[in-house]
Order: sequence, then C-alpha cells, then structure tokens
Amino acid sequence: MKTFFKFLRGFLMVWGILFILAAGVVAFSVYNLTQVQAPPLPDQMFLTATIEQDIPEVFAAPGLTTPFLSRTARFHDLIQTLKMAEGDPKVTGLAVRIRPNSLSVAQIQELRQAIARFRAAGKQTYAFANAFGDFSNGMGAYYLASAFENIWLQPVGNVSITGLSGQLPFFKEAMDTIGVTAQMS
Repeated sequence: MKTFFKFLRGFLMVWGILFILAAGVVAFSVYNLTQVQAPPLPDQMFLTATIEQDIPEVFAAPGLTTPFLSRTARFHDLIQTLKMAEGDPKVTGLAVRIRPNSLSVAQIQELRQAIARFRAAGKQTYAFANAFGDFSNGMGAYYLASAFENIWLQPVGNVSITGLSGQLPFFKEAMDTIGVTAQMS
C-alpha cells in the first residue's frame, strides 16, 4: 500500500509539473500575441473579392456537422467594407470575381447600390467572370456585374440571359372554402 501511495504521489507530481509548464507556455504565447503589431498598410490598395454560392445574412449556430472556425463573411460585412472603403483615400479600386451564386434579387440590388456609391467616390471597379449562366440563367450574375465600370468575360465564356420571371400562386379554391372573395380592380 505504501508503494501505491508513493507511485500516486509521483504520478500526480509529474502531471502537476506538466500542467504548470503548459500554463506557462500558454501565458507566454498570449503575451507574445498581444505584442505583435500589424504591418503598416500600403499607400494604395485594391480590394478583391470572390462572390460565389451564397453570402449568409447571419452566421448559423455551429453544430456537429459544421466546423467551429469555418465562417465566411456575412453580407452585411461586405456592404460595410465597401462603405468604409469608399471614403478611404488609400483604397483605389475594387476587383470582384463573380462565379455562379445564389444571391437573392434583394441582395444583388443592395450590393449594386454599394458598388454605385463606391464608384461615385471616384474608385475603379472591375468584374471578372468565366461565364454568365453556363447551364442556368445568368441574369442575376450579369445584373450584379453591370454595376461595375469594367466587365471582363473569358473569351470562351457565354452569356445566358433569359430574363426575369416571377410566379404568384392564386389559391382560389382555398379562399372560396374559407369565404374570402378576391376583389381586383
């Protein structure tokens, strides 16, 4: 029994020393990280971005299937960055690569307004794309690109613009069932 307590004391002492060393390394690392300064920004900068898939309005709560640190920028962050850059004399322009995306019409319109304000501040704007609608309607992507001063398309890229459409379902039978009558004039 005496040897067991001797072994337990030695085991706990080794783990205690390892814990103290680890805490010291963490404290030293945190101290060094607070001392790191960002390099100075250049006198002229050109913003770049890639718009693909969708840009979330809010961050989803992390779950088991989503990695904790894999977050992209929110749509609001993109608009705010353009707003800050339009008044920054160091920012000279914006180049955006537009890939197939699923932005809503409202998001495209808001982004177009932000780009228009950016252009009105005297900044250069470039949109790059491989194609506008390879196998689908490229109307949304082209509508977004039309806000830019320059649109560059790959020589073999196609433009598939079929126009906008909308559908409004009308539930006449359901309305009749509950006694609602539509009045259109």
